[in-house]
Amino acid sequence: MIDPTPIGLGRKPAALRRLSVELGMHVVGATGYYRDKFHPPEVATMTVAEIENVIYREVADGMDETDVRAGLIGELGTSGKQITPSEEKVLIAAARVQRETGTPIMVHTEGVRETVLRALALLERNGADIEKVHICHVNRARWWKDVVSRGATIGLDCFGSIFSIDSETAMNPTDQARIEDLREIFDSGHGDKVLVSNDICMKMRLHKYGGWGYDHIQTNLYPFLHRAGFTDAELRVLFEENPRRFLDTPDRAT
Repeated sequence: MIDPTPIGLGRKPAALRRLSVELGMHVVGATGYYRDKFHPPEVATMTVAEIENVIYREVADGMDETDVRAGLIGELGTSGKQITPSEEKVLIAAARVQRETGTPIMVHTEGVRETVLRALALLERNGADIEKVHICHVNRARWWKDVVSRGATIGLDCFGSIFSIDSETAMNPTDQARIEDLREIFDSGHGDKVLVSNDICMKMRLHKYGGWGYDHIQTNLYPFLHRAGFTDAELRVLFEENPRRFLDTPDRAT
């Protein structure tokens, strides 16, 4: 399980450790800064080096005054059709930390091809291994091949989100539409470049409030994919090999 809650948005690294132990489940916490709108005020005046130092410390030593280390840099932010100056600083700093530590990077995007490609170019120029970069929310995007051709993985990561948000102009696609997109990706020979998730970020997504819950992928999507004709080998790539390859990092001293 990945909790890509970045700095300033209510992370609870000690709680993640407790849940990991109690449930016998690997849980990956994250560092970095999200979209400009959600940055702590100090980010606006921080230098790239200062941001880099914060991210590096959280990867190497621990988050929020704990010794629980981040295994992911993200979910970093871009804002629609732009990458703001603060977001650019964060992306540059993240690339530098990834170059030194091998920690994977996850980038939030909002369906704008040019912004995605600019973010990838910025990361690569500053030393990031694009094979270890994940572009979030590439849902129904016809330009997904432009991303995987550069080496990054893409996220069909909103399974269970069958609703609209007041800031958006269209209803989210159905899970059936997402499954069809996933089939296209595998049939195109790029099944090793996609990760699936349900992007739990609202209370209404939880079972308690009528949502599909955290287990939607395992409980519902997996059998749906089987019935849609995905083979055991393809599901092993999707649910085991792809996440393992993306999250794997060099051994670090404990």
